[in-house]
Amino acid sequence: MFLEQYYSGKKDAWRYVVGLLIIVVAVLVGQIPMGVYLVVLKEFNPVKAGEFQHALLNISETGINSNAMFLFNLIPFLFGFVAVFLVVKYLHHRKAISVVNGRRRFDSAKFLFAAATWLALNVLTEVLFYLFYPENYVLNFDASLFYPLLIISLILIPFQAAMEELVVRGYLMQAFAGWFKYKWIAILLSSLIFYSLHLSNPEFEEFGAGVGLYYFVFALVAASLAVVDDGLEIPIAIHIMNNIYGALVVSFKGSVFSTATLFKADRIEIGVLLGGWAAMLLVYILLLQFKYKWKNWKTIASRIGHADEPIYTDLHS
Repeated sequence: MFLEQYYSGKKDAWRYVVGLLIIVVAVLVGQIPMGVYLVVLKEFNPVKAGEFQHALLNISETGINSNAMFLFNLIPFLFGFVAVFLVVKYLHHRKAISVVNGRRRFDSAKFLFAAATWLALNVLTEVLFYLFYPENYVLNFDASLFYPLLIISLILIPFQAAMEELVVRGYLMQAFAGWFKYKWIAILLSSLIFYSLHLSNPEFEEFGAGVGLYYFVFALVAASLAVVDDGLEIPIAIHIMNNIYGALVVSFKGSVFSTATLFKADRIEIGVLLGGWAAMLLVYILLLQFKYKWKNWKTIASRIGHADEPIYTDLHS
């Protein structure tokens, strides 16, 4: 079982502290290519640490094109992705798959169905928005920027999104479940962490508290799906497709990805956006429920199993 994987290896609290430090260091190491590139371009004085930090946080001011900016922002997540599995395997002495699910291998069929369904619903929702608010959309296609962006997104966004899921709703949520024993506490704490990690996103400044509600509800739903379905295949699929869609199809002022998307939305009504997103999320959950026939929603409020109980479930799709 997914949360019970906490019991499958070394679970001392210090190991989680060290593990998180290793992951953070790996992400910081992943920023070196960006720093080297900035040095080569002489966009800042490397002696002045304050200017270097400003450059890291405001790459667009350095004159680098949007694809290079996007690439450099994604590379650190690749390092973090690898670090998560190394930490689980060598620091916690657990199987690498244990941070992903309570099965013995990754359920690729479930991942693909979840990803395709979420993408289809995003496209359908966007079409409905366009039909009601066509004046908000501007064609932004630039072949010289879009095709490199497509390659960067398809290769690196899966690592970025999966790394966030593995850390927050895998590594940490399992630890919270082991420490506090109740699944709902693990869901809540991991959701608060996910929310806090995104507070620096530009959407908060542009749209205010409504965006915070989106991030928190998304986190609660993703964590609950992970518990009910006994793994991260569905949350990872949602997260990857969400970010690929945002990087490639439609962007807007204040969006977290400043990329050369196919379309730009000039004006965003946050209430309409959140309402459409909530309806899409509800339909998505109902479709998943219809396909997988989950009967264990009540387990969200239950205690996790004991260390002496079986920790694997059969693979299902």
